[in-house]
Amino acid sequence: RFVFRNLTNQKTASFPLTEYAIDYYRNIAFPTFMINELSGFLSSLYFHNRGDANAYIMGSVSRDVMLTMADTASARGDFFKSNHIVYSLIAQKKATDAASAVRMYNLLGNNKYNEYRMEEAREEFNKVLVLDQNNLDANIALASMMLDFNDYEGAMNQLKSLPPSDRVFLLQGQVFYGMGEYTPAKELLEKCKTLSKNDQYIQQVILGAIYLELDEPQKAMPVYRNLYTNFSKSDDIRYL
Repeated sequence: RFVFRNLTNQKTASFPLTEYAIDYYRNIAFPTFMINELSGFLSSLYFHNRGDANAYIMGSVSRDVMLTMADTASARGDFFKSNHIVYSLIAQKKATDAASAVRMYNLLGNNKYNEYRMEEAREEFNKVLVLDQNNLDANIALASMMLDFNDYEGAMNQLKSLPPSDRVFLLQGQVFYGMGEYTPAKELLEKCKTLSKNDQYIQQVILGAIYLELDEPQKAMPVYRNLYTNFSKSDDIRYL
């Protein structure tokens, strides 16, 4: 069984583990398993009895565990459950410090963006900026939303106060590419490529297209080869 103890009032709550062969528990990352198992339990409890779920959440599990559960649900695409967990924390004032509030509002904004609730997402990200005006995640998200609607000036203004990083260069490069200004776009995306530790699909797709626009096929070819090697399941890359 999983047993949780509230360190403030010493109350405990528990629920049974799913029965698997013992080797299953030995061979997986147990903390990850625990979060996933608890997340599934609370999901079923929520749909059975919302009041019981809220009581369990607020009385038995720490804020950090709940935020991790909300992150896990969001990463799985279960934005409804992720939002519910965060709203429960907000309603019970269980995350009152600024850092936790920033984390929650960014998560809500991301969830709502992925649910195509753009105005609500914008409101959540703006709540982050009230607490931390230079927050990278919120500024990047707002600039990305502006880029989605071809608001190039707004996107650049949103990014101008941020320190240089691969994420900032990527968005700035996308803005210039959208405006048809290929030379500054190329310079920014090449900086992004230099700083980024991982191959970024969108950065390479745009950079390859820019090389072709600027009549630099010798530079485009290795970009597309790399894309085919790392992203060959994409229909777009197979076509290219």
